[in-house]
Amino acid sequence: MGFSGGGAGALLSHTHDSAITNDGGSLAANATQFGLSDQSLLVSDGTNIQELTAGSESNNLQISGGNLTWGVPAGGALEFIEEITLGADAASWTATLASPHVLADYDELICHAIVSQASSATVRMRYNGLSTGYRFATTECIEGTLQGNSGSNTAHISIQQQAGTEECDIIVRFCENPLDTSHQYGHWVSACASRSCGSGMFFCETAITEISSIYFAISAGNILQDSRIRLYRTVKS
Repeated sequence: MGFSGGGAGALLSHTHDSAITNDGGSLAANATQFGLSDQSLLVSDGTNIQELTAGSESNNLQISGGNLTWGVPAGGALEFIEEITLGADAASWTATLASPHVLADYDELICHAIVSQASSATVRMRYNGLSTGYRFATTECIEGTLQGNSGSNTAHISIQQQAGTEECDIIVRFCENPLDTSHQYGHWVSACASRSCGSGMFFCETAITEISSIYFAISAGNILQDSRIRLYRTVKS
């Protein structure tokens, strides 16, 4: 049924079907107006259109009692936070989070780093601008040979030895230890395409409640442009 023919200015029932003459056509994006809040969604209750207002930051769309609603993700759910890319070659790289990660609010912060370099060197890491008090232990397999490395009260954490031009794939997990809040704990795994892989554990002697920046450096040469970090977090279980 089209708009026309209603008589006395009455608007007849219509479907906005573009195949029907004078039926109003398709509803146009950025031109159709509703009396809704910003970022609201339209949902049906089976009879009428209802407004579902936007949820809080990091909420997920869920079903509760058969109805759509916003809610906190279930414990253990993985959330993507942001990606940070190195804009130019540099001997060191400090990646600052858009918002600090509060350790007590989540099970862990996961940093997935792809660090590219042009010369043989060791990848190093630290965080929050701290340049002392790190303790770490690592095991590496280099071309089939196992070797260990450790450090006490160091200026950085030694993660992975690399040979020549290659990428090092590093996953670091920062977590809170509720039994010892005076130390911040974590562990990592890493792998290079050509020759080695490793894993290790670390802690910092400084009491840390949040992670605001992560720093990578190499012992020789530069980290290459377009190296990148992707940050995730897991919801408390």
